[in-house]
Amino acid sequence: VSGTWVGKRLLTRYLYGLQPEELAQAFGETYGVTREEAIRRVYRESGANNWLASFAPFLSQHHGHEWIQQTLRAGFSEFFELCVRPIMPPVPLQVHFVGSIAFAFEEALRASGKVMGIEVGHVVQRPIEGLAKYFRQQG
Repeated sequence: VSGTWVGKRLLTRYLYGLQPEELAQAFGETYGVTREEAIRRVYRESGANNWLASFAPFLSQHHGHEWIQQTLRAGFSEFFELCVRPIMPPVPLQVHFVGSIAFAFEEALRASGKVMGIEVGHVVQRPIEGLAKYFRQQG
């Protein structure tokens, strides 16, 4: 799950009136995005992925809301189903994650993995952290 994925999901559900009312109001007040702007930014301009990812902080601001938690769990479950399960060996292994979305929402990531029967191992925000630690240990 990427910032772009969650941003697209938030924006789409906002524009189609599928967010809970209190979240839709907060999203609208925070971003003030219109359907016309969304179409222009996504389909006619470059950098759509960065623009969509810019909505990800909304998740952190409202992470306690059940709809946000469901959205995150759905995204992580979809990722496990499409990207992890097809390549899992017969012997169970831990799956490790790098990235700000995995790091910020580690609890939902681990819960989704547990439901899917996949053990989540290390979760780091930036790959350099793990590399630096590894090379310090080697030195």
